[in-house]
Amino acid sequence: MDKWEAIWGRNSIDDIDIHLRNTARHLHKLETVDEAQRFLLESFWDEFVCDYVAIIEKSEDVLGIRTRRGDSQSFEKKFPLSCSSCLECCLSKPHCSMDGIEVWKSCDLLREFENEGFVTWFTFPIKESDSTSFDVCLVGYQEEAPLNLQAEKSFREYGKDFAIAMEVVKNKEKEKQKLRAELEDKNRLEKRMIHYKELVTQALVGDGYFEITKTLSHLIGKTVILFDRFLHPISSFIIGERNEELEEIVSQLNANRWKIVHIPDREQWLQYGEDNHLGIWKVVCGSELFGHVGVKASKQEFDLEIRMTLNYALDVYAIQIKKQKLVADAKEQVKDGFIHQLFLEKIEDKDKMIEYANLFNLNLFQPNRIGVFSIECNQSDEDLQLVKFKMTWIWERIRTTLQLFDRNIITTQKEDCYVLIVPDLKEKDSNLYWELIYQQIRDVVSSIMQGIDIFLGISSRTKTMEDFHVCYRQAIQALKIVKNCISNKRIQNFDDLGSLSILFDFKESFAVKLFIKKYLDPLLTYGNEKGKDLFDTLRVYLAMNGNLKETAEYLFIHRSSLKYRLEKITDLLQLELDDPEERFNLMLAFKLYDLFEYRNIHHE
Repeated sequence: MDKWEAIWGRNSIDDIDIHLRNTARHLHKLETVDEAQRFLLESFWDEFVCDYVAIIEKSEDVLGIRTRRGDSQSFEKKFPLSCSSCLECCLSKPHCSMDGIEVWKSCDLLREFENEGFVTWFTFPIKESDSTSFDVCLVGYQEEAPLNLQAEKSFREYGKDFAIAMEVVKNKEKEKQKLRAELEDKNRLEKRMIHYKELVTQALVGDGYFEITKTLSHLIGKTVILFDRFLHPISSFIIGERNEELEEIVSQLNANRWKIVHIPDREQWLQYGEDNHLGIWKVVCGSELFGHVGVKASKQEFDLEIRMTLNYALDVYAIQIKKQKLVADAKEQVKDGFIHQLFLEKIEDKDKMIEYANLFNLNLFQPNRIGVFSIECNQSDEDLQLVKFKMTWIWERIRTTLQLFDRNIITTQKEDCYVLIVPDLKEKDSNLYWELIYQQIRDVVSSIMQGIDIFLGISSRTKTMEDFHVCYRQAIQALKIVKNCISNKRIQNFDDLGSLSILFDFKESFAVKLFIKKYLDPLLTYGNEKGKDLFDTLRVYLAMNGNLKETAEYLFIHRSSLKYRLEKITDLLQLELDDPEERFNLMLAFKLYDLFEYRNIHHE
């Protein structure tokens, strides 16, 4: 019997044609490739009462089972198969179990049919004429079944029809997926625009940053933290993190602070811990840095959509920060004007000053002290522009730090110095408190610049509104003296200056030089170490008000040695140490020496 002599002997060729025609016609009505393939399998399963039916998909150079009906696990485990190991004719033309045994042995696909125990089987390609990728339909029986010779042409022709129908279904499915994707994009865009509207609303109407941060976090599904330009956290929305997570992030940022702030790149990436990553974006308006936004994620997680959302949020943050900065700058200008008026010798409108003082939380009727400090740095001329930028940066940091330290401290700049107005409360140790303020300032400066000196002058306590002018002048005077004296002091309280507050204004007059030379040079120029010993001995003797016992104990010398030194001093200076007038002159000489020695004015 020839191979297509009979196929399912109970069915005529007309019946087969009708079945294949109806199947092809119905395939066109289906919406997805999976539906079409399932329908094709079910129609063959029902019509031809087979034991196994499958669609084998050819993709590039590999064969794989796309879908099947019936159970043949051992057969299916052989896939995928390489097309190069199969005869091309077995894939591109109808084939059946009546082909010669020699053909089976040379084709892996046909050999697997035999190994599986398909006694009767046939295949036909579902392939358009010019297609390189196609499917092969396999129908198999566990028992022998007669095949119809005339069916070969029908299966070849309808295989092309099936392929065309499948392509139509595939295009419909692609178009449907495209429409679905467009709809999803539209819905996502509409949702994003709603969120954008919420972001803008918060920026234009709201006073804070939390709602912006929360909305951005929900949009991108990541932890978001907003930092000021000094990398202090302002607001955050944490998603599923540990309580210590924010502290770890802030610690990592502090370690890289200068690089993050001053590197020109707007986007930076940091790693902390073993697998944690943080993206940092600058919030800028023009060339001005406003702050930073941190997002806990890896760089690979940031697709185009997330980046677009983030860029929009950065602009919204910039609007909000700009709005608050304009308010803060206006308030700062008003405050500077108020303090300028407060420091004038004569205040014209006291009621207005009280009104402004209330605005800035300054109680004019309680004791306050005024501090004036300067930051001295020795940098080369080529670094002046960088130094100027750093000083602006430092002052902003100092203001922020002092506000966190004590919100009652008022800060401003005046006459190239930095001014502090600090309530002088009874429950506080004033000297210790100013030491802590100085420490706060020094910590900020030293973290940014090296090789600097900070000097701080502090006034007496104010009692009335008119005292602010006097106390400001006192703080300036104390600052000048502590900057110019040879001692290691960096803080000077005006109350501790005594006569130095007057002597300092003598400047470097010729009379001062002569006065110091007359009373101190004979000691300083006597011998090597001996003259310095006599100089120090006289200073202590005067400080102890002429008490021999206390002077000797302070100097750790015997009383007889002290008397010898005093006799030598008397001989060199040609004066009597017991004379009150001379002792006053000597003490005055030491005061002037302390003020001006660093300029070597005792030498002509």
